[in-house]
Amino acid sequence: MEIKAGAGGDWKRLNEEFDLTIVRQFNDDACVSAVGEMLLRQQLVEITQQKIAENIGTPSNFELLAEYFNSLKISSKTWLGGFFDVKYFEKVVETGTWGAILREPKLRGHAVLVEGLTKDGLVKIKDPFDQTFYKMRKDEFLKYLSEFICEK
Repeated sequence: MEIKAGAGGDWKRLNEEFDLTIVRQFNDDACVSAVGEMLLRQQLVEITQQKIAENIGTPSNFELLAEYFNSLKISSKTWLGGFFDVKYFEKVVETGTWGAILREPKLRGHAVLVEGLTKDGLVKIKDPFDQTFYKMRKDEFLKYLSEFICEK
């Protein structure tokens, strides 16, 4: 399946720019593993997306990634991952950086790293497909959001 450049879908991206600090996924199916590597880097834990993929497979999902992270016992907190209920958006945003899977109807989802909100309420996103940083309007983001991973 072809992943469209920029994010894997047709959602609207604002101020998209290339960013070398973003982990680029090693194949078209490794977005969850790449987001996993970026989340672990925030914890100062160096585990490559390839190693993560060996443990959770590709393509994968955030439920499996959370189980893998919890098995590593790298934090006193618990990782939560799975399908997302929009009513919990504000609580998840408060946890800091987290992962989201954006999905268009009837298509495979695409994992991205969410770095919170701007002062104007835009969602800040790091996309591992082509190493881009962009923003999305909250309503647009919520329209495509299907899964999440965060620490509790």
